[in-house]
Order: sequence, then C-alpha cells, then structure tokens
Amino acid sequence: MQFVDLLIDRGFATGACRYEEAYPGYEQAPRVVIPVLVEGQLIVPAIVDTGAPWCILDPEIAEAVGIQPRAGYRTETLLFHWTRYEGGLHRMRIGLFAEKGVDLEIEATVFVPILRPGDSWMSPNFLGLSGLLERTRFAVDPSDNAFYFGLI
Repeated sequence: MQFVDLLIDRGFATGACRYEEAYPGYEQAPRVVIPVLVEGQLIVPAIVDTGAPWCILDPEIAEAVGIQPRAGYRTETLLFHWTRYEGGLHRMRIGLFAEKGVDLEIEATVFVPILRPGDSWMSPNFLGLSGLLERTRFAVDPSDNAFYFGLI
C-alpha cells in the first residue's frame, strides 16, 4: 500500500486494506473483494460493486446476525443475475477493516433476499453504491491490491 500514508495524512482516507481479486468460488471473474464485519458479529467477504443499487447479503448470514429477511423496513424487487428476487431492505452496521489507519463502521442499506422454501442463495455478498459506498470516500489501487476508505 504505497500511497496509504499520503492518502491518510491528506485526509482522503482514514484506513486502507488489501483486497482479493476473486470471490471464493468465483475465481473466473476478477473483482475487488474485501472482508467486512456484519452487525459487529460475522466477518464475510463482499464484492465492492458501484453498479449494485444496495449492499446484498446472503439471507443465511443475515439470519445468523439476527436479521429476518421479511422484517425489512421496505420490500423491494431486485433483478440480480437475470433473476428477480423479492427481499427486504434493512439498516445494518457494516464494518471495514483497516490494515493501516482506522477501521470504519457504516450504517448501510442492505437488501436481503427472501427465498422460497427449499431455495438457497448461491451468490456473493456485495457492497453497493446506494446506502454504503455513497457515504464513503474510496479508492482502489490495482497495482498494490489496495482499497482505501474514509467518511465523506
């Protein structure tokens, strides 16, 4: 992370971490994947995706931290990988870990799919633009696999 001191000292970022280039099980598609802390309880990988309307979280992970998919403050339909999913929008704390600098916790808007009985969620978790990334200042340095972040 060659620019970390410059970006932190100048106030652009408060923290930085290294990112992985693939989501576990999806190695064929290059991505920016960072570990996040969900509701202060579970660390999970998530893809940084400025094209995602919200964060998207596996419903089993949501339930493991005490969030029921149907109990969101609003129900939405999301077209995801050519499939329509109904789900609840929830407010959750999402933490970003700093290898250098200070960790950041954000109250994010998270879409949790409502699955039919017998269905399972086979997709990654995402950090979306609306409700999380739009509340941060962030940068990616692919030469160093560095993800820089801070509050706006």
